[in-house]
Amino acid sequence: MRSLKPYLSKPKKQNKSMEIDKHLKRYVGIKTVSEYTSLPVQTLYEWAGTGRIPSIKIGRRLLFDLRDIDLVMNSFKRSSNQCEKTSNKIISGINENII
Repeated sequence: MRSLKPYLSKPKKQNKSMEIDKHLKRYVGIKTVSEYTSLPVQTLYEWAGTGRIPSIKIGRRLLFDLRDIDLVMNSFKRSSNQCEKTSNKIISGINENII
């Protein structure tokens, strides 16, 4: 009878620098970005194609750096001042039409 000892050996220890936390992926596919940003997949394809958002094309696969996605989404934020300016502009336009 053969011994199972070679097959039951302890797993090799991985170097800490080689370990990857599966919950903290940096590069992700388009479906993950769609869920992350709540944007439709088709919109992300269009934006990646026009360069509106940075992407990495490897063969047929399209990858996104989540750090870049965060920067792009932050650039879309409107400040509370911007809303106030817009409403003031609308009100002043209405007042000009009345006079």
